[in-house]
Amino acid sequence: MTYSVQVTNNSGASQYIAIFLANALGGNAFSLVWRVRGTNNGGSVSFDWDQTAVSLGWGNTSQPLDVNVLYTSGQPAVAVYPSNIGGLNVLPVQYNNYGFFSGTPYAKSGIYNQAEIITDSSFTVSDATNMSVALYMSEFPALALRGAPNTLYYFDMTQLSYYLTVTDFAQGVALPQMNDPLGSRRLATSGTSMSTPVKIAFDQANTELKYTLNSNLNFVKV
Repeated sequence: MTYSVQVTNNSGASQYIAIFLANALGGNAFSLVWRVRGTNNGGSVSFDWDQTAVSLGWGNTSQPLDVNVLYTSGQPAVAVYPSNIGGLNVLPVQYNNYGFFSGTPYAKSGIYNQAEIITDSSFTVSDATNMSVALYMSEFPALALRGAPNTLYYFDMTQLSYYLTVTDFAQGVALPQMNDPLGSRRLATSGTSMSTPVKIAFDQANTELKYTLNSNLNFVKV
């Protein structure tokens, strides 16, 4: 299924408009800036993607994954098919003398609309200090968690939602947790900003939506 969002910027100034994903069940996953585009006042930005184009992978960070830390893919993400019965839905992440690497994905029975990353004992906690694992959507990393050995990472595709925000965080950077109220969000780095996110109101009948960004930096559905 293809989703489409168009935002017209009527805020009165140039803005960077971003989309990110979040898990409705909470958890420890960091939402990354998934897609971001700039537009002048009066201009528009559009985002289109296939929500079934799911991949799993691992990546590197300059320090343990946290707010305002950039996630960089360690190798190309591996396509999985959690919405297909019998489809690939698990990716092993392993380690050898050359570093981390993605193993061969496989299909785990008994799970549907879910994807997993599993690590083993081939590395230590110390080895994984600056390694994270991630769920990718349409080739871009969307949700990331700190890497650890002997760990199962679980993504429920039915609990994922998309959000719009105005931000100066770059693509791939970890955002403040969604369960933090706006006044207490920890941006970690001076000079960074993020407007109050709005959930994109997709449903089966509405997969192409339009919003206007007003002068209060609120996204108003058209």
